[in-house]
Amino acid sequence: MRKIKKILSSILPTILISALLLLAADYFLGPRLMAGLQDTDQMEALKEVYEKKYRVSHPVYHHTLAPDFDGEGMWGGKTYRVCTNSFGFKDRCDRTTPDNKVYDVAFMGDSFAEGIGLPYEQTFVGKVAAALPNLRIANFSVGSYSPSIYLVKTRELLSAGFRFKELIVMVDISDIQDEAVHYAIKDGVVLPVDPMRGSAIDTQATSYGVKRRLEQMFPLTYAGMRALKTWIINPEYARQKVFVFADRSAWTYDPAVGGYGAMGIDGAIGKSVRLMTDLHDLLQKNGIALSVMVYPWPSQLRFDKVDSRHAQIWRDFCKGRCRNFYDEFPLFFDTAAAQGLEPMIDRYFVKGDVHHTEIGEQLMADDFLKSYAPL
Repeated sequence: MRKIKKILSSILPTILISALLLLAADYFLGPRLMAGLQDTDQMEALKEVYEKKYRVSHPVYHHTLAPDFDGEGMWGGKTYRVCTNSFGFKDRCDRTTPDNKVYDVAFMGDSFAEGIGLPYEQTFVGKVAAALPNLRIANFSVGSYSPSIYLVKTRELLSAGFRFKELIVMVDISDIQDEAVHYAIKDGVVLPVDPMRGSAIDTQATSYGVKRRLEQMFPLTYAGMRALKTWIINPEYARQKVFVFADRSAWTYDPAVGGYGAMGIDGAIGKSVRLMTDLHDLLQKNGIALSVMVYPWPSQLRFDKVDSRHAQIWRDFCKGRCRNFYDEFPLFFDTAAAQGLEPMIDRYFVKGDVHHTEIGEQLMADDFLKSYAPL
């Protein structure tokens, strides 16, 4: 016993000093090292400087765009001009008419519908608006939106007095994973979700604030402890998490792909359909038509089929609910067949990314305008 105490008394100071030194190193060097791990091109920190100026949190629907912003955003290492109106909707920078809350048609979606990386005039919604100058068109979209936010934001906008005849939801392929591991609704508020359990995280709890502060102060230590906890509590999710950002679109052609937490792909699809059903019911009560649009990522063109699972889900959902269902899969597959797959992807998608170039936005806008008829 004495020998054990002697050993402990001799090594404990060393352990404590080592731990303190590691924490000190983490405190001073951790944030820089984490930034380097997240983006080897060192662009992440610079992007944050630009994006945090106008991408802001929202107390009810998680995040939005700052109102009356006119400045630069950054995507893919390049800057571009971003303007919002007084409501925080991406809009033309040279608008002269006063903002109002009454529209003919509104679009809702994530970064694809927002038109990330492009000024408003070069985006799909901007091109549609330019082609239909007699219509009042709004873009409610913001990057990383999904059905939870589509529903809650629409409810909030209607409560705030916004009116529109039709809402066109551009359902993205990544929405399924977002619903699985990123968002949950609790008491009408969109909250981050615990992906291991599939339940909402109370961001108002003291423990949540403490955890975020510790994460900021000691990012490497916090990440290591969280990873260890994940492996202990839910090793299956820990194994899946490796693939979360590998390809968020793979679920349409690979049912075994990981990264969908406790909910799984099928659970996330069911949740998304239920939320979109609630959105339809909300719009119907307010005399507003719902339409849905789907479109492929480069991975679908390479590995999926034109009648993708994504298209099937939302085509079935729209039966008896939607004014129109816009399926852009045939457009992109036909274009790839005519031009060659890789040349087509190089032309219509940003290099090394899944978002559209301006030409890709124009392709989709032209196809949409062929069949769109205003109410």
